[in-house]
Amino acid sequence: MEYKRFENGMSSLDRISLIPSIVEVKYSNYDLIKRFARQTLVEKPYRLNQLADNLKCIDVFEIKYKSDGEIIEGFISLPKGARSNLPTMIFNRGGFLDMYKLRSDQFLFTHLANFAKLGFATVASNLYTSPEDYDKDEIGGREILHITNLKQIIESSDIFDDFNIHMSGGSRGAFSTIHALNKVDWVKSATIWSCLYDLEKEVISRPKVMHKVLSRYNFDNDQDFYLKRSPVHIDLSSIQQPLLIFHGQNDYLVPVEDAYYFFDKIKINNPRSQLIVLPNSSHTIDPDIESFYELFDLFINSFNP
Repeated sequence: MEYKRFENGMSSLDRISLIPSIVEVKYSNYDLIKRFARQTLVEKPYRLNQLADNLKCIDVFEIKYKSDGEIIEGFISLPKGARSNLPTMIFNRGGFLDMYKLRSDQFLFTHLANFAKLGFATVASNLYTSPEDYDKDEIGGREILHITNLKQIIESSDIFDDFNIHMSGGSRGAFSTIHALNKVDWVKSATIWSCLYDLEKEVISRPKVMHKVLSRYNFDNDQDFYLKRSPVHIDLSSIQQPLLIFHGQNDYLVPVEDAYYFFDKIKINNPRSQLIVLPNSSHTIDPDIESFYELFDLFINSFNP
């Protein structure tokens, strides 16, 4: 690859700064210490140890990168002292616009920290976060390019192993992962949880939120929108990567039956797909997070020794 080079002796910040598609990068660890240390000491003192431990082993960078003629916000998380050719995880965010957008602290305080602890470099896009970008977020349309274009970042630095790229995401992020897998074949495996499998059902179960998100599509008169976007309706035959699917038994937003239905459909052409129902989880997987990462680690290692 033309821009891929080994930068011996350079810091991770310097190496990321050399990536052509990145126009801005900021090392976030120092800001996180100032922002959260005092607040955490007062509200959740037990998390100071977690912050201190994770700061010893994880570096977090806020980035802005070029994609399809736009400048998009994102993040890179690395194991501390990262060398070269790290297995790479593209993480796809949940939520819409500024609702549940990614923040730098999530790579230290939430389960996202576990990717770095397992040795992964993590690259993530915030897609669109501003109300001014409302019309750009097509929910399974053009914004998927901002995910697949992260490969330009991965290919352009020796930090990442561009032959060992994985993808993951929950809720809307799982939805985006499926759409991305339908467009590219360079993802080695994918892990999803709490996926939005059927947008029509989502409008029924969450009318206030989903009507706001989808109002520009005149969805009441355009059933094709659901057929073109919903994972349970689109053609899945091109998705051949191993796919690990998690779903909470008690998910109140997306019933577990939707996960079974999707699994029955995708395993027709993808026998390496697996479905695991988490007995204690709802739409979030936090109650089963330890089991989640144990199973994720086994899944990755089963075909990537």
